[in-house]
Amino acid sequence: GTSISYGSMGVYWYKIFAEGPEGHTRSTGPNINQAIGRAVDRILSLDYPSRYAEDQTFINIAILQSGSVFNRKPGTGWFSLDIRSLKSEITDAILEDVRKILDEVSRETDITLKIETEMAIPGGQIPGALESSLVQSSIAIARYHGIEPRLSNASSSNMNVAIGGGTLAIGLGGERGGGRATPEEFASIPVMVNTARHVALLALVLAD
Repeated sequence: GTSISYGSMGVYWYKIFAEGPEGHTRSTGPNINQAIGRAVDRILSLDYPSRYAEDQTFINIAILQSGSVFNRKPGTGWFSLDIRSLKSEITDAILEDVRKILDEVSRETDITLKIETEMAIPGGQIPGALESSLVQSSIAIARYHGIEPRLSNASSSNMNVAIGGGTLAIGLGGERGGGRATPEEFASIPVMVNTARHVALLALVLAD
């Protein structure tokens, strides 16, 4: 209960594949890297992150892969796309514009571009979530345990599935233990027990 999340950030990962004629440096015809370059530039030029900064909107391209030798035009390649926002309507609009960009670049370069979903974690905001009995009761229970909880409307966890479907949900955060990703990793048992108490009290309060 040191942190209570009541809203979620949608996280969507895509792979965008490019396909075209392979050949030697001296061969004629389009180059898939021109299509990849144009698409990447136009996608990263979309102004959603600045227009919707208050909704924590982000567009990132982190991976570009194509070719393996200097004197060949690769026939295939791909790049990654990471889209995030607190509002699903914003991520939907970004994806629609990305598809338009890919269609435009394909027509301009004669390179086939197609998008595939790698991961889709829905997100969103439930109106009135902060003032709801679920969240306010959870805050009161944390204080009962001597904790002033940190509040967040931008979680990314299993609760995203519920919130993305329109159902109010919360996430309770606490100490992680230590030694993460090492043979000495451990969990904080007292914190886990306290979390169980928090959930039990919350169930009792809401049952009334």
